[in-house]
Amino acid sequence: MQPVTPEPFIELLNRASVHADQLYMLIDTGTQPGFHDRWSVPLERCTDPWQYLYYHTEFAHLCPVSPLLLQVQDGHIGNDMLQQLEGDRWGCLFTSPFDLNTLLAHWQSWLTVYLPSGQEHLFRLYSPRILSLFLQSDYIDEEDRYRLTHPLRDIYLPAGEHRYHALYHNPAVASPMLPASGWFHVEDELYAEINALYREEWLADLAVELFQLSPLTCMTLEHADVLRGLSDGLARAATYRHSSDKLRKAFAFAQFLYGSRFWQLPQFEHEVHYGSLRDALYELERRPDWQQQVREAFHDAQWLEKLQQEENA
Repeated sequence: MQPVTPEPFIELLNRASVHADQLYMLIDTGTQPGFHDRWSVPLERCTDPWQYLYYHTEFAHLCPVSPLLLQVQDGHIGNDMLQQLEGDRWGCLFTSPFDLNTLLAHWQSWLTVYLPSGQEHLFRLYSPRILSLFLQSDYIDEEDRYRLTHPLRDIYLPAGEHRYHALYHNPAVASPMLPASGWFHVEDELYAEINALYREEWLADLAVELFQLSPLTCMTLEHADVLRGLSDGLARAATYRHSSDKLRKAFAFAQFLYGSRFWQLPQFEHEVHYGSLRDALYELERRPDWQQQVREAFHDAQWLEKLQQEENA
């Protein structure tokens, strides 16, 4: 499953034809600015099999932002599209002997998963980073990995300049097994691995959001210090029960907005103990008296410097 030397597009087509397979692409259209403005009319006019991944699902109303599944043939729209896609995180290519409708149903069965919190959530399995992790992680059951791969012969990831890495080869292709969408449960360890893939991007986005929320707080800080402080807050928040991504973000922001050790405020601890982290953060946001006590007794003006020292130790 380790990537090898990138291959040109024509080699993928030739390999597919040897097995009488078809070559398909699965595109995360959200990674491509103006994708639907550029391609919606050509897609409606083309005769190649294609469909939106959200088609005939509970997310059908989101088809304008849906991933796209398309059969790729040399000289057709799929080839044109591949040459104009930006970056190398737009999705994947794969070969299979099955028709597009069969493969659409297969990928739709992976459309949502259950997170450790029990919430059903859209799952971007077609993302190159997540797909690579799924095929290699120690926290994926082999039976689940087999469910994903058994109707696919080869899986390729974009490597730039119209070339592609061979990520996976399946010598024994079989018909898809179709459990209900949302059947797959992501355990804590796998969830942590997935989050780690996007951690730097998430931190950067949070830094921008924090600046927009409180520019005076961030103006005097180095960008690296903001990222370091956010990372510390997210890690601390993760130690609380039922700490969703939204709550972790609120916790990390609170260190900047109210004080570096706000969670040590006795009233906050009491609210967490007898209520929840959500309740405690809500009360902190609405109680100026709590905020004043935090600033006076639970804030270290050198907390970011100390985090850097710990990082460098």
